[in-house]
Amino acid sequence: GRMQQAVDDARSTRSATEELVNRVASVYTPFVVLGAVFVAVFTREPVRGLTALVGACPCALVAAAPIVQACVFVRLLSDMQVLVKNARALETLGRLSVLGVDKTGTLTEGEFRVVDVALMPGADGRQQDELFRLLCAVESRDPHPLASSIVRAHIGCAADFANGKGPGALPRVDKFTRVESKGVWGLVNNVVVGAGSLDFLDDMCIDVPDEAIAIRKTWEESGGAFTTVYMSIEEDVAMVLRLEDSVRSDAKAAVQLLGGQGVGVSMLTGDGELPAKAVCAQVGITDFNAKMRPLGKEAWVRDHQFKDEDSCKRSQVEQTSESALEAGLLEKKPAHRIAGAVGMLGDGLNDGPAMAAADVGIAISCGLQLTVDAADVVVNKGGQLLLRLAGAVSMAKRGRRLVLQNLALAMAIKLLVMMLAASGQLSLSMGIFTDTGSLLLVLMNGLRPLTWRVPFARDSAAT
Repeated sequence: GRMQQAVDDARSTRSATEELVNRVASVYTPFVVLGAVFVAVFTREPVRGLTALVGACPCALVAAAPIVQACVFVRLLSDMQVLVKNARALETLGRLSVLGVDKTGTLTEGEFRVVDVALMPGADGRQQDELFRLLCAVESRDPHPLASSIVRAHIGCAADFANGKGPGALPRVDKFTRVESKGVWGLVNNVVVGAGSLDFLDDMCIDVPDEAIAIRKTWEESGGAFTTVYMSIEEDVAMVLRLEDSVRSDAKAAVQLLGGQGVGVSMLTGDGELPAKAVCAQVGITDFNAKMRPLGKEAWVRDHQFKDEDSCKRSQVEQTSESALEAGLLEKKPAHRIAGAVGMLGDGLNDGPAMAAADVGIAISCGLQLTVDAADVVVNKGGQLLLRLAGAVSMAKRGRRLVLQNLALAMAIKLLVMMLAASGQLSLSMGIFTDTGSLLLVLMNGLRPLTWRVPFARDSAAT
């Protein structure tokens, strides 16, 4: 199936480090052969040359990376339910230094509750049930968690909705349209029905009534993190909804674990600044960007992948010269690729451009299939989702360090063997033993990921 194919692909791919080792080995092997011939001719002792040739065999070097990566693959998939699709993605995950995280459905559960509803003059005498029926007809065409929660709260019985009968039946929607992560609209019974944010109303040229402004201010004064959805009928606001979502229980611990691994976490959301601040305060994130569109998230990723030469020392004069740069009057200094890697974690269609631009795109399996297919890493839904991802990053970083340790160990042994063999202090039998021993030592050291502990209870990952 799809999962088995992904696992097979991960096993058959090579990381950048492994490819580099193989390229070095292709040069290393002829060099060793020529060196062994030189030793045999120069010392007039063929045994010395043969000992150097056998002892310097690159088996341990070539095996240094694959054994570690195979063990890490197994641990991530079996214990953390994190599928890394190829070896390059695993290596990039091990270099992760900046992670952009979506809010809705990622840091939060994505299961909104309609906690308050206010009818506006634009309802034109329609009752709340009738308004909800029109609203849900449009929202049922939208895969966003907000839309799903509104529909679920109104319909109740999924069977009635699926059969098109009973109280859950919804009218037909024509010309359904999404307005770039701001809202949706469609024709229901020849009436234009829309739902979205304040930006959506602005794009649709719909004025916000004073009553809606007042109710929003009242909700803000009451505190808490919430999302406001405005329902419009034709050119008037008919209803305002307050929806609340809960933060994942493991979010704060995951952010702390990532921070301990040197990964900076930033929240990228299309919601307003108030709910963004509230969520960040709960999970311990200090950097966030609100009211971001899909292309804005992509731009954030690219900005963090490349840094200007003097980005940390920009003066006030330089900061005010952006217009001159854009006009081509000044020459912009070249940007440099950061040493680490930039990742993007999301679950929806709005995160697609940023995930594609990131060095490593990370998707939640309960999101859209298109997003999951495009991602480099897929985290299975369930308990401790974010903590499992943080643990996967930690294990990938430890695995990368272990690969470098294996390479250094193998290279040190090979250099020592060649020097001892050339000086006549190593017999042929010991040369064979050191070659086999170095390979076994690298393999045994590479099996260590199978014994590493995970930062969460194993049972919680399966719930």
